Amino acid sequence: LIDSFPSNWYFGTDYSGDILSYNNFCSLIKNFSKLKINFVTADGSVDCSHDPSSQELITFDLITTEVLLGLSILEKGGNFIVKIFTTFKSPIQNLIYFIYNCFNKVYIYKPSCSGHGNSEKYLICIDCLEERYIREEKIINALYPDKCVRIDIDKLNDNLLILPLFFIEQIYKST
Repeated sequence: LIDSFPSNWYFGTDYSGDILSYNNFCSLIKNFSKLKINFVTADGSVDCSHDPSSQELITFDLITTEVLLGLSILEKGGNFIVKIFTTFKSPIQNLIYFIYNCFNKVYIYKPSCSGHGNSEKYLICIDCLEERYIREEKIINALYPDKCVRIDIDKLNDNLLILPLFFIEQIYKST
């Protein structure tokens, strides 16, 4: 596919495809935020075979970056699907709550073809509530406070980290 349609692919300024790179992240926003993008998928992962019990924390920065990049280019009313893993730790719960506040509806879905031992799930996010320009500065400042990857989920949630009971109950029902 890449060879057949090279103009449909973008791998960032350094051609690595690494969205954790500040320059790639910003160039993706610059190249795609002017388009009317109404559907974004994010299905990245990191090799966790050396420590599978820590998959949720190992993949957190990548998942957060995927979410923030998706929100930076998605138009109001757009939809977003992102792969996540377990939801036991507070950082991922806080990220899901942040996403919950950005969309009209959010579902946690485990595909039937995904094995019981596989912890992958998908957040299906329907109807983005904000215009892109409202989010961009807040997102980039939270993701790259010193032009390096260091996720500060507290800044994203504006200190809304006391999660409502109904939300915690829904998270645990999904596990």
